[in-house]
Amino acid sequence: MSSAYDEEEGVMTFFMVNRHLTETLETSINLAGFGNAGRITLHEMIRHDDLEAVNTATAPDTVAPRPATGADLDGSTVNIALPSLSYQVLRIKI
Repeated sequence: MSSAYDEEEGVMTFFMVNRHLTETLETSINLAGFGNAGRITLHEMIRHDDLEAVNTATAPDTVAPRPATGADLDGSTVNIALPSLSYQVLRIKI
């Protein structure tokens, strides 16, 4: 996991990867240093059941970011479930 804070926009962005082949990773992010977070403004995931799936000229969106679920904002804590073999981006308005 890595993150970036845009002070001008008041937005924290998290980039998360779960490389495990079968297990969902559940984690929490504590944002107490920023006070109570406002809301999740973006949650997208790249994941495909077929590890050999590729994008082609005729199917350019086979492996592409899609809206994600599994993130919950509770005060200053974000709880998130990362499915196996997934990459997620989560953006929170602080």
